[in-house]
Order: sequence, then structure tokens, then C-alpha cells
Amino acid sequence: MAIFRSDQKMVDLNEILDIIPSDSLDTDTTVLEVLQIPKNIDFAFDAAVDRLKYGKLAARDVKGKIVVHDGVVTINETGMNALGGITAGERRPTTPGIRLNL
Repeated sequence: MAIFRSDQKMVDLNEILDIIPSDSLDTDTTVLEVLQIPKNIDFAFDAAVDRLKYGKLAARDVKGKIVVHDGVVTINETGMNALGGITAGERRPTTPGIRLNL
């Protein structure tokens, strides 16, 4: 399994969104379909961001882990300090919904 890791002091998503042409943000009328993940893709991606800005949201200690294994994408160990509290959650394909501990 390949493992990727990204540690950032600051990520300002507003700056990233500012460089996307406005016509690419128009309403998309494409029909959504299930994306099948090839079973031969096997990797984990860990990310940690000390400070994150997105619109008016300012978050600290953002972390997350995405694992792609055997055709399944699992998101776990995610969380951040934002809006006066700590949010944490996991998403596993066999469990419907997302659990947030506020």
C-alpha cells in the first residue's frame, strides 16, 4: 500500500477558488453516476492542516485520512476545531451516514 502524507501550516481555500473561472462554477446539469473504484488501487492519504480558511469559516487542527483499498474508499479519523467546538467524523461504506461528535 502506498502512503501519502501532507502537512500544511495554512491552507486558504478562498485563494484557490478565486483562480477558478466563474463559468466553471455554474450549475452542472450532468446526471450523477456511481463511480466504480478499481480494485487494484491501494493507497492511504493522510492530511493535517494547522489553519484552514474557507469563506467565513476559520478552522484549526484539521486532519483527515482517506484509504482506497479493494475498490472501496473509506474516510476516517477526520476532524477540526471550528465554530467554537471540535468536529470529528468517520464514513465507512457499510455504515450509512456520517457520525459527527460535536
